[in-house]
Amino acid sequence: MFSSNRTGRTDLYEKSVASAVAGRAIYTTTDSPKLGFDWTRDGKFLLFAEGTGSEEGFNIYALPSAGGKPVPVVQAKFSQIKPQLSPDNRWLAYVSKESGRNEVYIQPFSLEGKPAEQRWQISAGGGTDPRWRGDGRELFFLAADQKLMSAAIKPATDKAGAAGFFFDSPQPLFALTPTNGIERPSSFRYAVTADGKRFLVLKDSSDSTPAPIVVLTNWQAGLKK
Repeated sequence: MFSSNRTGRTDLYEKSVASAVAGRAIYTTTDSPKLGFDWTRDGKFLLFAEGTGSEEGFNIYALPSAGGKPVPVVQAKFSQIKPQLSPDNRWLAYVSKESGRNEVYIQPFSLEGKPAEQRWQISAGGGTDPRWRGDGRELFFLAADQKLMSAAIKPATDKAGAAGFFFDSPQPLFALTPTNGIERPSSFRYAVTADGKRFLVLKDSSDSTPAPIVVLTNWQAGLKK
C-alpha cells in the first residue's frame, strides 16, 4: 500500500510485492489528500489519514480492503495522523494536535465509527512517530527534542472483563540528528525491528558534516619561477 499523486492529487494505491504490475488505485472518491499508514493484522482494513480541508488537518479512517466506504476511527476539529495499530489489534497509537502541538495518544481500536470513551496521552512536551514493538509491550515515539523515547505498555483486564491500559513514564533511548525542521505528516523518521533492539533511522542529507576549509599560506613560494 502506498500514497501517490500521479494523477495530480494524493490517493491510495496497492501493489503486490511479488508482481511487476503497476499499483492500482483503491480509494479515489474524494479530492482530499489520503496518506496510508498501517493494516489490521488480518489485512481486512487499511488505516489511513484523510485531509479535512483545513491547513494540515487530517482525520483517521479504516478502509475495507474488500471494498466499501471508509469507517471513521479518530475524528475531531484538530488534526490527527500517523495511526499505528498494536500487534493484537486492540490499541491504536496516533498523533494529535489537540493541545496545539503534536502529542502521542493511545485509545482502544474500534470499527464502530464512534468516539473513543477512553484514551491516554503517552508523550509530554511534544511527540510524534509512534511505533510498536512486535509483542505490543513497548511503544516508541520521537520527542520534540529529537530523542527517541520508549514507554513500557502494560494492558490489563479488570474483573468485569473491561479493557484497561497502563504504561510507564517514557524514557529516552538516544537522540536522533537534528532535522531541517520540516514536519513530515506522511512518513516516519525511523523503523524498529520486532524485538525492539535495532532501529533504521532516516537522516537528512543536510545533516552531513561539512567538508573542512583549508587555508594555504605562502602559496607563492611553491610556484615555479
